[in-house]
Amino acid sequence: VDDYVDAGSVSNNFSNADFTINAWVKTSAESQGILIKNDGDGSWESGEKAFYIQSSGIPAFVGYGNNYIIGNTSINDGNWHYVSIVWDYSGSGSSGTGKVFVDGSEGTSSSSYAANNLDVDGHSITIGAPNYFSGEAPNYFSGNINDVTIWNLALTQQEIQSYMTTPPAGSETGLVGYWNFNEGTGTTLTDQTSNGNNGTIYGATWGSPSIATIDYSSSSGSTLTFNYTVAAGHSSSDLDYSSTNALTLNGGTITDASGNAATLTLPSPGATNSLGANKALVIDGSVLAMTITAANGDGASINSGSTTNDGSLTVAFISSASTINFVSTDITVTGGSISSFSGSGTSYTAIFTPSADGATTIDVAAGTFTDAAGNDNTAAAQYTWTYDSTPPTISSVSLASDNSTIAVTMSEACYRTADGDTLQVTDFELTPIIGGTATLSSATPSSISASGNVYTLGISLTGTPDGSEVLTVDHNNIFDVAGNVASTSQISGETISFSDYQNVHENVSSWVTTNATFEIESGAGPNGDALKWVEGDDASADRSKVGWRFHPNIDLSSAWSSVGVSDHWFRVEIKTYYTGDLKVYFSDGPGKYQLLTVTVQGTGLWKTYDFPLSDTSPTTGANATDFNTSDIDALSIQDFNHQAGREFYIGVIKIFYKPVNTITLNDQIAPAAFTTGSAITTGGTIVAGKWNGTNTGLDVTVPIANDASLN
Repeated sequence: VDDYVDAGSVSNNFSNADFTINAWVKTSAESQGILIKNDGDGSWESGEKAFYIQSSGIPAFVGYGNNYIIGNTSINDGNWHYVSIVWDYSGSGSSGTGKVFVDGSEGTSSSSYAANNLDVDGHSITIGAPNYFSGEAPNYFSGNINDVTIWNLALTQQEIQSYMTTPPAGSETGLVGYWNFNEGTGTTLTDQTSNGNNGTIYGATWGSPSIATIDYSSSSGSTLTFNYTVAAGHSSSDLDYSSTNALTLNGGTITDASGNAATLTLPSPGATNSLGANKALVIDGSVLAMTITAANGDGASINSGSTTNDGSLTVAFISSASTINFVSTDITVTGGSISSFSGSGTSYTAIFTPSADGATTIDVAAGTFTDAAGNDNTAAAQYTWTYDSTPPTISSVSLASDNSTIAVTMSEACYRTADGDTLQVTDFELTPIIGGTATLSSATPSSISASGNVYTLGISLTGTPDGSEVLTVDHNNIFDVAGNVASTSQISGETISFSDYQNVHENVSSWVTTNATFEIESGAGPNGDALKWVEGDDASADRSKVGWRFHPNIDLSSAWSSVGVSDHWFRVEIKTYYTGDLKVYFSDGPGKYQLLTVTVQGTGLWKTYDFPLSDTSPTTGANATDFNTSDIDALSIQDFNHQAGREFYIGVIKIFYKPVNTITLNDQIAPAAFTTGSAITTGGTIVAGKWNGTNTGLDVTVPIANDASLN
């Protein structure tokens, strides 16, 4: 069947402008056009548009190269359905919002439509024709079509529901074309607007009007009462008789008191004294629907299905018609609670507060409230939201056997921005290696690859690791999907504030220059107080040991016991305005200390330095004995390149467990070559060179002659 209507070139824009298309359709077929805009040459081409029914029976809209607006409700069930496509253009570029409505209820599955290819001047509007593309609408429409309208406005749901029950008059603002199919005969389909977009009918036949027979019910005086049952699809315009002779007798009589038969001729439909001109009835067959949306404290929309870290949401409940009995108890939630409910008419709001991290839902069940006509509401589409307030952290790190990469496992997938951008090498930092012989060639990883929440970083080394180097990996500001900034605090332990120490220094010439100043600055550090040190000007001081030292007035054994006796670390925050080395001494009395070297960069920014401490490895020095971290005598930080007036700041000092983001490099130094040295043999000859420096784990046999001896 190739029946269709050609309305010619209609002045409308289905691309970079708002539009709405409405139509009543009744069909059992699929893959067919409802309304097409094209050049009619039998090919699907740039600039062409189609409102059609997919192979699944679902209504959709497509533009060549512009993608789709797709519904979620099939309409090819042989019943009448009022279908609408709405495009709300953003006003610039190619973006906008597309929606599908079926029988007044929104039913949009997806919208990827964009104003990429604009309409072509001269293209015609056809009703019931195909778009000639096999994957969309290759077939002519098979069924019935009625009341087709094109608007240059993005109609609201309430407006669509209104025109579904009461068709437009034809003079409404924004109405481009309106074909009501009421001619009943001929080959012309008249545009009911003043735009003159009359269509020519090709092959289609007029359907029979739907006429209901209404039975007499009762009378009172000169008034006769008939019962009319409203059926699905009926509109207010159906509340009229079909013709002047619609009133007929069914075996009875209508007479006056004298027996005179009544004249049964009625006024013309819609004329003065007709039912249509005098009725005060309106069929409200609109579906009473509730839409649930939400926004955060900044007013930004939070779409259903989102994951965010907002502490609460302002939830809006928008009814498709005014209601007076929608109350807070009509709302059911999981994972939180509703408060501050208010509103009236069609608009209500409430505050939703999550009870804990995790999934939440907000629902309004069917039949919980009504509109003025007594229509029950349908169930609202469930609003879902996941509350996530937990920052991501580094769970573990693992090193490749050849030290070429380090795999960083985060507690969840992370991104370089809250908008979800992929992590880059600059989002991680490798801190300077402590100990050993190898050093980092760069603090920035040489490469990065991701698999889920595991990020593998490339490591560039200078020198050969001996297996004692400790490497720490940190990250900059990175985010989870909810926008939480990843925590840089990967440690737990004891913080030792400056108030735990005697605020004095050892003012001896071998340690501190005269006129040096020390003062506590409240809140000056990145995580609390800071100690400011300004070097003095005593030229006679031992410049190899210029610095400051202070003694604890508390027993630090409690701090050590809280973090255990192994794998404990020391953290210090330093800010300087010069570049050079500082020596950090953690002492257990004269000659018993651990020496930690800090290379400061002089940026004037706070920098955190972490060091592993040992219970049993003494440093060199007079009377050195085993270092015992449960009995700390003093802490000193010394500048071995003294300069008068130089200043730096010391922030938080912390003793803590070995952090999860540290790892020891693998030993890559080959063993020394095996030699026989000066072995003395008698009665035989030793065979040398059985082991070289590239082999490990070998059993070496040195053969000797019979009865020989070997020393």
